Amino acid sequence: MLKLSNENKKFIKVILDGFFRIYLAKLFSNFKPKKHKGFTQYAIISAVYNVEKYLDDYFKSIINQRLDFKKNIFMILVDDGSTDNSAQIIKKYQKKYPKNIVYLYKENGGQASARNLGLKYMQENDYQIPWVTFTDPDDFLDRNYFYEVDKFLATHKANDICMIGCNVIFYYEKQKLYKDNHALNFKFKNGIQVKENYNLDSFIQLSAASCFMNIGYLDKLLFDEKLKPNFEDAKFINEYLLDNINLKSAFLPTVKYFYRKRVEQNSTLDGKDKIKDYYTMVPNFGYLNLFKDIKITKVPYFVQNVVLYDIFWQIKTLILNPEKLAILNNEEKKLFKELLFENFKFIDSCNIKNFNLHAFDFFYKKGILNYFKNEDLSENIAFIESI
Repeated sequence: MLKLSNENKKFIKVILDGFFRIYLAKLFSNFKPKKHKGFTQYAIISAVYNVEKYLDDYFKSIINQRLDFKKNIFMILVDDGSTDNSAQIIKKYQKKYPKNIVYLYKENGGQASARNLGLKYMQENDYQIPWVTFTDPDDFLDRNYFYEVDKFLATHKANDICMIGCNVIFYYEKQKLYKDNHALNFKFKNGIQVKENYNLDSFIQLSAASCFMNIGYLDKLLFDEKLKPNFEDAKFINEYLLDNINLKSAFLPTVKYFYRKRVEQNSTLDGKDKIKDYYTMVPNFGYLNLFKDIKITKVPYFVQNVVLYDIFWQIKTLILNPEKLAILNNEEKKLFKELLFENFKFIDSCNIKNFNLHAFDFFYKKGILNYFKNEDLSENIAFIESI
């Protein structure tokens, strides 16, 4: 007979509790009544590239929203040169909902260029839709997604809200398992949070797919098409927040975005650490450009935290897998190191010490402070390996 340790029992309980809580919430949501007339309207811009396998899940989760799709939600799907059947699947749904779905095609140029084409299409065609989001077509949405956003906006008309952050739940495709274990999920543990942008601090937002932005405040801001393989979302969002530093952002726990962890692990983010630009382009044209574009004297803590968060995952990956840096030659390694030092000039030591992330523990804080800041943590901490 298999005997489980107390630690394993606790782990299994946490996994099962999370699974059943999310699964049952999704199930019961199907029986809640629809809302036909929304407080406002919403646009989805999605960059599509060879995702035929996932498009039906994506479309069904949006068309079957509790907030009536036909009256309140409009979609612009930009085909970024797909070579599979993505175009045919999109056109099938477009034929059924011609007033709600627009299909655009462009040659392959990356997610940022596809999203920018969608934004320009909205501007050129004078879309009078106040809110936009950038749902990824390999992900899917909870049935209450737009309903809960709409309900919040209807009751916070005078709050100067420019961004709404949504609760990311991982869906592990292979195991068909839902997990509420995103590194930033602490933002959603204490109910609805409304924050002044300047004081967002640890409430950082890096994904354009899992947030809503007010078109009226976007002006002519676009995604950086040169920035690859990641951080184009984070740069775009945080430039937007800096441009609207005197407004507010909200974080809604009940607005659940299901992020698909693919079986093949072949998404852009899955393979970013195998690409040279992740170590040379991103720290330079992503992190540094975000810092240097700031027009106010003090770099807000939330911007420091956005960059610190992304750098931390770089450093952690390389400490655990130093061989990954073998893709760089000696000059590129030197450049990567110089860029990290340059970025840490913009990040306060106290912010490193106080950074609120479970995985960013004493070991990493001490190492980063010592190496990049020539400082040490004053605390003396003892680690017990066994009892």
